[in-house]
Amino acid sequence: MILLILMTGIIAGLLSGLLGIGGGVIIVPVLIYCYQAHALFPPDQIMHFAVGTSLAAMILTTAGSLFSHVKHNHYTEIALPFFWWLMPGLWIGAWSGNFLNSLASLEVLKIVLILIIMIMAFRLLCSPHLFFRSATEAESAKSSSRSFSSPIFLSIGIGVGTMSSLVGIGGGLFLWPILAYMRLRPIEVSAATSIGTFGSVCMGTIGSIYFGWGMMSDNEWVTGYVYWPWALLIGITGMMCAPIGVWLSRRLPVSAIKKLFALILVLIAARIGFNL
Repeated sequence: MILLILMTGIIAGLLSGLLGIGGGVIIVPVLIYCYQAHALFPPDQIMHFAVGTSLAAMILTTAGSLFSHVKHNHYTEIALPFFWWLMPGLWIGAWSGNFLNSLASLEVLKIVLILIIMIMAFRLLCSPHLFFRSATEAESAKSSSRSFSSPIFLSIGIGVGTMSSLVGIGGGLFLWPILAYMRLRPIEVSAATSIGTFGSVCMGTIGSIYFGWGMMSDNEWVTGYVYWPWALLIGITGMMCAPIGVWLSRRLPVSAIKKLFALILVLIAARIGFNL
């Protein structure tokens, strides 16, 4: 089981660096399986602990990706307005998502997670122009680049933060299409997504601890809905692998990355569906 947790951290770290997402779409299903196999928590609380632990782990995985992007100077003038206007919305949404998570049933959360995963898989496979293929293409389209107003960025942040905390993913899956619409290069999309994901998972983790406070109080390794041994194991492993993902994002064909990730998403959705 420890080997599975370590592999999950490696994959989450690679995805964080490669795509700018936190890896929660991989982490949550694995944690559901592990919690069920070890009977660590009551059946009706498993999804809540999977979400909380995933958010805590992604603080480290996204931090590794974020620092690597900063080191390689991948941020452009889009980064600051993106940060200042989207982040407050992400924080509000993350808190709202945790509140809804504490009220929803296990089956409802699983269905929501499956729908989100399948939508993103379809988006990746059926949108050949999700990203610009090269810096040259991005430069040629600079004159027609798009942007959003501050209220729209704030609203987007609230929506993304709510959905990400509701099912324990960092929000990067939702930010992708938005940033692609703004006509950024692939490496810029990954870098900007890392900013939003990091802010979202930090506030989401705080919310998971708050709304789960007192749960499993007899377990010294649990705080709220966060199970720290696996959160730290996944997070530290992912943080170490995130720079490799950043390195790969500058070298792998975008189309190959999208197809591989879409296939992984479909397999994960099927695995969760079989357990409903």
